[in-house]
Amino acid sequence: MKLIVSYVIFYTTVDQVLRGNSSTMSGVHYEFISLLAPEYSACGSIQDIEAEFEAGRNYTDGNNHVANPQRKVKTLKVEIFSVEP
Repeated sequence: MKLIVSYVIFYTTVDQVLRGNSSTMSGVHYEFISLLAPEYSACGSIQDIEAEFEAGRNYTDGNNHVANPQRKVKTLKVEIFSVEP
C-alpha cells in the first residue's frame, strides 16, 4: 500500500516568541511512502507510521542525536494513496 504523508517543517533557530508563526514554519510538504519499505513494514497503525516518518527525518543518526537541530519535521496527516499489487 502506498500512502501520502503531509508534513511541515518548523525552524527552531529563531526566538521562542516567534516560533509557530508563519515565518518559522514551512508550507505543507507531501511525500509518498510504501508500507513495503523496510522502515514501514512493521507499522501496525497510522500512529506508528507518523512516528517512523518523523524519526526517519529528525533522528537519522540514532534516537539520541538530532540530525538537523535547526529544524523539526512534524507529520500532519497520513492518507492512503493506492494499493500496491
